[in-house]
Amino acid sequence: MSFTEEEEEKPLAKPEKEIETKEDFFTVMQDRTNVLNLAILVITWASSAFGSYLINFELKYIPGSLYENVLMAACAECLAKPCGFALLSVFGLKKGFLLAYGIVCIGAVLLTMSTTTPELL
Repeated sequence: MSFTEEEEEKPLAKPEKEIETKEDFFTVMQDRTNVLNLAILVITWASSAFGSYLINFELKYIPGSLYENVLMAACAECLAKPCGFALLSVFGLKKGFLLAYGIVCIGAVLLTMSTTTPELL
């Protein structure tokens, strides 16, 4: 198949009107739902990041070998990532986060009531 010189020099057709979907930050934040979603995102991110760093910081105060404690914490985190993915896949984002926070709250209450390891509190 060969093209003539006229066909090769023709530019591709451009759409007559390009759709502009750019919105600045302040325009997006005028919607109350977007502000609420951003606040929930920031709180969720900050609490999970703080909890993760706090667990790693407090590992040195748990009785036993520091290396074994770090190894167990790393193994627990490696197991928690796929479980969290499965939880979100099955229940969806909103129900999955609510269920995860419920599990964390139950664990925190049980840890607070525990008398066998007071150094964790």
